[in-house]
Amino acid sequence: MTTSIALVLAAVAVVATFVVDVNAASITAGIFGAALLYYWFYSRHRIVAGAPEEEFAQLAAAEAELKS
Repeated sequence: MTTSIALVLAAVAVVATFVVDVNAASITAGIFGAALLYYWFYSRHRIVAGAPEEEFAQLAAAEAELKS
């Protein structure tokens, strides 16, 4: 239910932005697009932090490798 309300409010906000000022909406869309491209082509390949479960599994594997 909450996500549905958030989706409707976000859609209303986007439509309202284009109604009020098309230039501002275009600039915002351009900035968002640039950030999205940055993430797709650069940032997502350099994400270091993982979930705690993954880190614990890596530590356990490393300890097991040292013991054997």
